[in-house]
Amino acid sequence: MNKEKIKKLGEKLYSFIKAHKIISLCIFLFLAFYTNNTIRYGSYETVSVNDYPLEDRVYHGVSLMCNNNVLITGGYRPSQSQAINTTLIFDTETKTFKQGPKMNLPHVNHAQFTMPNCNIVIVDNNGIETYDYKTNKFILWKKSNGEKSSYESYEYHPAFVQNGEYIITIGGVIENKKENYNYSDNKIKILNTKTRKTEKIITMPSARTSPGAALVGENLYIFGGIKLENQRKIYLKDSILVNLKTGKSKKIADLTFYRYNF
Repeated sequence: MNKEKIKKLGEKLYSFIKAHKIISLCIFLFLAFYTNNTIRYGSYETVSVNDYPLEDRVYHGVSLMCNNNVLITGGYRPSQSQAINTTLIFDTETKTFKQGPKMNLPHVNHAQFTMPNCNIVIVDNNGIETYDYKTNKFILWKKSNGEKSSYESYEYHPAFVQNGEYIITIGGVIENKKENYNYSDNKIKILNTKTRKTEKIITMPSARTSPGAALVGENLYIFGGIKLENQRKIYLKDSILVNLKTGKSKKIADLTFYRYNF
């Protein structure tokens, strides 16, 4: 089709839209709705849960494994009012569940992610452990004195993997058992998965839990969250930029609305 024909076709289309505005709008809305639903829902598949083990759990961790199966870890069992250390593996090919290996400790609201070597790391204040992909076992991190290694904040802290070696955790909730209340953490911690030690701690301008965050190279962008202070919830709408190399932070701008847990 030459340029002249394309030009004429374009002129005819423009004339039609101009003369039939309502019809054109209806066609546009139909196409937009159809395309949106096709993209959003076209690849979804309903999976039968008849084979799901009869375990109620909430606040659990979920990670995609290197073999495309899904590892579901820990969480809280409402029927028994307790944290659990059991795991499930969902086979994406057979669409069935099977019991996975037990963790060394129960974990609830924990950070969990798959590392480049296919191992899966779990982080919370109850302890840090690694799911070894090759042996199908959980290995508990321990300090040099033999005590278990743990992360002070126990929930609602976003976490990232950097360069396949470091785990970066942001803020979170710290439990004050003496006075029986919780408060927000103001620390960004960088954990080395090889040495299993905290390599660096950066203090944020303000403590927060449940913020949104994005890691771009050495820059960590943190958005909103909640600050727990004196048994009060303070909803935040500020955004800050933290350079992980220099440890320096600065305020970027305020969000339009208060945002948290996103």
